[in-house]
Amino acid sequence: MTTPAERINEYRQKREKILQMGGAEAIEKRHTACQWTAREKLDYLFDFGIFTEIGLFITVQDCPGYLIGSDQDWSELPLRKTRKKEG
Repeated sequence: MTTPAERINEYRQKREKILQMGGAEAIEKRHTACQWTAREKLDYLFDFGIFTEIGLFITVQDCPGYLIGSDQDWSELPLRKTRKKEG
């Protein structure tokens, strides 16, 4: 059984890894392609202290309806009806 101190340490390590966003090499690759990271975009859009991030540990697998890599049968999904533009 893990102690509370060990669990806190594990949490801090996981959080730090997530905040690295794939590491310095991945960030440099985005910058080379003239792209911002998600965190840089948020920093640009929101004033400091206004935005509070929740769900730092959520992954794609935690999001129902996100089907990339899923074995779900697409034929069972409801289709969105769109109207053709006239003219």
